Amino acid sequence: MALLLGIVILNNYNTMIYIERKKEFSTLKVLGFKNKEIRQLNWIEDSFIFLFGTLTGVPLGSLFLKEYIKIASPDNQLYEANLSFQSWGIIFGIVIICTIVSILNLNQKIERLDIITELKEN
Repeated sequence: MALLLGIVILNNYNTMIYIERKKEFSTLKVLGFKNKEIRQLNWIEDSFIFLFGTLTGVPLGSLFLKEYIKIASPDNQLYEANLSFQSWGIIFGIVIICTIVSILNLNQKIERLDIITELKEN
């Protein structure tokens, strides 16, 4: 379920990027940028977003989990927020897979972009 949620969130994010930047992608194509170069720009942007999200989300998520367990656990039971390195590896693997699927989807949209139609629209 987490994998599906991750794919949906990242796909929606990249779809919003595509919708907001269609004209920019078209202009780059008219200026002579190849699809590969546009994909590289997108890859760099998504990599920065992935790194920022990971570097902020992991510590904040860990803190949230610990506080949530303190608040939600009954007084007569003790729960611990213990995530092993294997769990973190699985989490990062899922996020990386979701990011790659999302980037590949956006790359297909960029390659199918009709620059003439996009640049005609106001």
